[in-house]
Amino acid sequence: MKNNIEKVYGKLPKKVNLKNHKVELESAEELKNSLEKADASWSLLDDTLNDWVIKYIDLLNEVNSVVNLYDNWANDRDSLENSMIGFEEKANELGVNPMTFEGFQEASFTIGVFEQNTEDIVDTIKTIKSIPQL
Repeated sequence: MKNNIEKVYGKLPKKVNLKNHKVELESAEELKNSLEKADASWSLLDDTLNDWVIKYIDLLNEVNSVVNLYDNWANDRDSLENSMIGFEEKANELGVNPMTFEGFQEASFTIGVFEQNTEDIVDTIKTIKSIPQL
């Protein structure tokens, strides 16, 4: 009667081609390495993209803040111009040159400064308003 070891060896193929097993192990190792590399690069991409999205959202918040500041400034500038028109009309009714009043002179100077710089500001605001939202 055969013992257990002989029975096990009896079931094994008589000739084992170890070269084939080596190829299979190399293929498995290559697959494992490729998977690890792909997972690592995906993880890096995902982390970087998440960081980028957070920065982009922060940028959009800043853009909205700048646009709101511009809108407030434009409303205040319009209000100043309207006040100047009203002041000038009243001064003219009284027969007084509105430029003789220091406040009107300052307001006139300020409006002039605004007009010199408004074109660049408006172009910048148009550009930042065109930034796409996520």
